[in-house]
Amino acid sequence: MLRSGNPGLSKKTFENLIATNNEVMTLNGAVNKRAISMGIFAATAGISVVYIVSFFMSMFGGGGLPVMNPANSSMLSIGFSLFVLVIASLNLVMDFDFIEEGTANRAPKYMEWYGAFGLLVTLIWLYLEILRFLAKLSSRR
Repeated sequence: MLRSGNPGLSKKTFENLIATNNEVMTLNGAVNKRAISMGIFAATAGISVVYIVSFFMSMFGGGGLPVMNPANSSMLSIGFSLFVLVIASLNLVMDFDFIEEGTANRAPKYMEWYGAFGLLVTLIWLYLEILRFLAKLSSRR
């Protein structure tokens, strides 16, 4: 039996803090996968809005957002690139989860293409963001 001076610390509390199947768990043991997915989706939507605004600014002579310019090596620009890399990596995890759930739930055969296309788009996005990040780091010299 686990003994502690704090009555709130018990064996059950420590059991609830341990992730048993490599998933993010809350204090009471419930997996809140939907909230995490919605947060990643919201961040991805926000990044796409920044991309679209930068595109339209460059189209109408504004030169685009300075954060998106690979020649801009400011700390804000590098931080934004790191944030986008993290979100792109989390989207990659979500794509693999989508494929895994589709397999487990015996999704129809045509759903394989949705999973493959989503994975391909995410990999290309991640590759381009890595290149942009490396260009920003190399222009810092």
